[in-house]
Amino acid sequence: MTQEIPQDVFHGVVVFKAAEIPTVVARRSGLPMTQEAMSEFYDSTYSALFPALTAAGVTPTGPAFGLHTRMPSETVDIEAGIPVDGHPGDLPQGLLSSVLPAGTVAVTSYLGPYDGLGQAWGAFMEAVAAAGHTVALPLWESYVTMPSPDADPTTLRTDLFVLLKVDSCGGCNTGFVVGVQQLREDLS
Repeated sequence: MTQEIPQDVFHGVVVFKAAEIPTVVARRSGLPMTQEAMSEFYDSTYSALFPALTAAGVTPTGPAFGLHTRMPSETVDIEAGIPVDGHPGDLPQGLLSSVLPAGTVAVTSYLGPYDGLGQAWGAFMEAVAAAGHTVALPLWESYVTMPSPDADPTTLRTDLFVLLKVDSCGGCNTGFVVGVQQLREDLS
């Protein structure tokens, strides 16, 4: 089974002003940056998350994501979650309300298997710096293409986002965030 990649991928470094987006997440500090630990964290989070959202009457509004609150090293401080249409009042233990931040954001799309994300992040961060921007935290990746056992890993789309330190957006398309919101809705 092959999933078609949407044509609206982000090429290069695209900068825009983003509005705050409510999310529901699981948060972990000091998680080892190993494939085993990361897979276990994501798998347990998403298997608990979707039933909890249904029970709380909250609707997902975009693809799942992983957000880093500090630069990854041998360990990460991470949130795994999903954008939602509002903050639920009652969540099971281990899940909490959070947000994707407002501000000036840079984004690019990576097409390929998850084991290439490290290299993609390195190239993206270099391109952001070369474009004259200063990176702030958090940074996050949005898993636009839903992975499945039958999926061709080379067709997976992951959008990489980083908050920028300067909240000025000389020349960026401030209406672009509306298109991103619509793209997220179309893909969910």
